[in-house]
Amino acid sequence: ATAYSRDAEAQADATAVALLEAAGYDPGALGDFFSRLAQEEEGLGLGFIPGYLSTHPPSAERTQMVEAATRDGRVSNRTLTPRAFLELQGICG
Repeated sequence: ATAYSRDAEAQADATAVALLEAAGYDPGALGDFFSRLAQEEEGLGLGFIPGYLSTHPPSAERTQMVEAATRDGRVSNRTLTPRAFLELQGICG
């Protein structure tokens, strides 16, 4: 198994923001996801980090990174139509 570092995962998050922006999508939704994830983690109790997140930066930090990366005001109004969303769901299973 390949081990990933928190730095590598943080770089992957930054790349995701750049790719979303390049595709014309609002990367703020990624920050919203990390924010919801952080709330879920807080609800599990202090100090609990699920195994699947042990190599990832804390979700609260990931939220801050996305917010900092998108502060320049670049926001897209591009969204999926309901039909396109259903097609995407079909692809993802």
